[in-house]
Amino acid sequence: MPVGRGARRRSSGGNVTGLTRYKGMNYRAWWAGAYGDSESDDSLALLRVTGVDTVAITVFVYQAKSTSVVVEAGDRTPTDVDLNHVIQVAQGLGFKVMVKIHIVCVDGTETIGQNFDEADMIAWFASYGSWVNHFADIAETNSIELFCVATGMYFLRLQSARWRSLITTARLHFTGPMTYASLHGGDENTLDWWDALDVIGVNAYYHLTDYNDPTYGELVQAWQPSMALLGALATKWGKKIIFTEVGFRNQDGTNIDPVDWEAEGTPDSQEQRLCYAATLGACWYQDWMLGMFWWEWGTLGEAEANEEMGYQPLGYPAEQELRHWWK
Repeated sequence: MPVGRGARRRSSGGNVTGLTRYKGMNYRAWWAGAYGDSESDDSLALLRVTGVDTVAITVFVYQAKSTSVVVEAGDRTPTDVDLNHVIQVAQGLGFKVMVKIHIVCVDGTETIGQNFDEADMIAWFASYGSWVNHFADIAETNSIELFCVATGMYFLRLQSARWRSLITTARLHFTGPMTYASLHGGDENTLDWWDALDVIGVNAYYHLTDYNDPTYGELVQAWQPSMALLGALATKWGKKIIFTEVGFRNQDGTNIDPVDWEAEGTPDSQEQRLCYAATLGACWYQDWMLGMFWWEWGTLGEAEANEEMGYQPLGYPAEQELRHWWK
């Protein structure tokens, strides 16, 4: 086991103790080396003054296509040096840290595991598990607060025994709390291995209304069915929930399908702000809520935030909404 937080309680899938409510942001880099740049250091400093106190550092790994069974490094995978650097810079600024693994298919498909046979399952979980253990070692060495073992593996979500085995092995490498980033709209409710983890994670891109420019009150009301679902989920498993991702684009109608990053439209920073406000207003003080991690904040800071109709709040009214709530 790597040298890390030796006195920290080893997680066992029971009730989590000693955790605070995370005021979080997903922090990501679009190319290898970016986490080690001075621009990234500056961008983290900009994020710190928003009131965000925890960063989910995104780590990309790759496979050639959805039927591949080999997971490998790609052009966005950080080196160990760069990953250690960004974690330590974040910690130096006073952030808590989660490391969160994402798999990207090079061919653009999103159906990993859909057509796997038994041999494929064995090979894929062995390959992916080696990456989980590798990043878990880095997480342990840096004594981070939370580790996310995977993100949105919909077609593999029912491989309960394999995920349990992967998590059990990962706990030999990282002794802190663990979560998984499930997909909204079914993934979160069909997993039967939440008991193997410490926190339920949900990428909470829930549909809110069917129209552009809803009011704050309409957006809060639109959150009620999803909040009922999440409250029941938390009660069923006896666990707290974090939004491993939640976000809205600077776009008219962003509340309709928040996960659609390619939807065409026109910029609307006020709807983005209202969606932030309503999500915080509806969800933040729920008993089951342990924190939320907004998508997204990039390593280029202000230069990158000017992208039209992106998710980043930097420089837009949504950033001020975060400051209002969290700072």
